[in-house]
Amino acid sequence: MLCRFLAGIGVGAEYPVSDTYLSDVLPSGSRGRLAAWAYTCSYLAVPALGFLTLGMSSNPNGWRWLLAIGAVGAIGVLILRRNLPESPRWLESVGRHTEAEAAYEQFAQAKPLGRQPSPSPFAAEEPAPQPTKTLTTAALAKPPYRRRMVMLGLFHLLQTFGYYGFGTLAVLVLAARGFTVQHSLLYTALSFLGYPIGSLLSIPLIHRLERKFLVIGTVIAMAVVGIVFASASEPAVIVVAGFAFTAISNVFSNAYHIYQAEILPTELRASGTGWTYSVSRLATGAMPFVLLPLLSTSGPVAVFTVVAAAMVLVAVDIAVLGPRTSGRSVEAINPR
Repeated sequence: MLCRFLAGIGVGAEYPVSDTYLSDVLPSGSRGRLAAWAYTCSYLAVPALGFLTLGMSSNPNGWRWLLAIGAVGAIGVLILRRNLPESPRWLESVGRHTEAEAAYEQFAQAKPLGRQPSPSPFAAEEPAPQPTKTLTTAALAKPPYRRRMVMLGLFHLLQTFGYYGFGTLAVLVLAARGFTVQHSLLYTALSFLGYPIGSLLSIPLIHRLERKFLVIGTVIAMAVVGIVFASASEPAVIVVAGFAFTAISNVFSNAYHIYQAEILPTELRASGTGWTYSVSRLATGAMPFVLLPLLSTSGPVAVFTVVAAAMVLVAVDIAVLGPRTSGRSVEAINPR
């Protein structure tokens, strides 16, 4: 349990750090597309894990092998990241101007993108205001960032029920409907194929659609498809609904990871996304204590009805409190 707790600290830090870094170093015209490609590569692991779990389900030490494979991957990532250039924006924000200039030159001298940014479907962005002062974390409690922090806090409290609830409870939901563990694992592994495919589908959508509205649309779709999954009895319908849910959820995931990093300036991005993302980790820990008793007493449809209600509240939260970001530089999105 201690080792799992310590691993969780590292895993919990991964998303806000990665989101912050990508938002810092990617140009506005290509930010959504390139970040979505990065997330798509990472989601190839999800169906691989599903089928590995299925293959090792009869081995009492299978879980040990799964953790060992993940540990080897983490060592590989550690080696790769040693060659990442630091963010010029971050270096400039902390007063390391000489290093910021050197990092900027490293990006400027890099080979051009194989595919140049296509014309943005959005109106030309307004000129970015020139920075007048360095922001401290106290600015998160002041307009306009206070509103955005409230939005992200509510968002992460609720989105966990949909995105992580499916992956955590899908096998148990199917078992509760009378399917064997082997069949439940098979149907879930097939459903998990939707994660990388949905992430791949998100690439053109994130570039062409306003990210705020894409998040809203996908959470509503997750609510509908989740109810279909929970109420289905035919294996084909279960797999199709599960696949659709995971595919849509990764369009949602890619859009919101990019979105949450865009709506905070460089000095506040890591703190703001880290603090609010931690709410989702707390909610993930509490979620089984809410949904598992409900599954036992009221069944799968009741569980996914609660999930659907949480998704609708997420949509309302983003619609009311979220700013628009697509096609705009981080300076234009975040006035000082």
